[in-house]
Amino acid sequence: MVIAGIDFFTLDFFESPKYFYLFFIGLPLLAIGFNLTSLGYGSKLAAYQSREMAPVAKDTFNYLANETTGSIEKIAQAAQKGKSTVVEAKQCGNCQELNKIDAKFCNECGKAL
Repeated sequence: MVIAGIDFFTLDFFESPKYFYLFFIGLPLLAIGFNLTSLGYGSKLAAYQSREMAPVAKDTFNYLANETTGSIEKIAQAAQKGKSTVVEAKQCGNCQELNKIDAKFCNECGKAL
């Protein structure tokens, strides 16, 4: 590619380049070399990035968890205020299974309630 570049840029006014075809050989070889180099160092680069990003991600997650705990507790308390803790149920006379209050048959044994 260097030879083709020197040949191309040192031409006289209407002279045609002699080694221009070397660009077509050199560019694909340069691309292949770049890709192989990227593959060779890719695992090292990924390992480095994971070591650099893992502590930051951990700190961010912990910060968000600590800062949102109070809000989540407030939401849970607000949801519990409107909810009744008394559950109405029918007990089956046959198997003693608890069923919904409006159930006609037992969920466990199938007998009529």
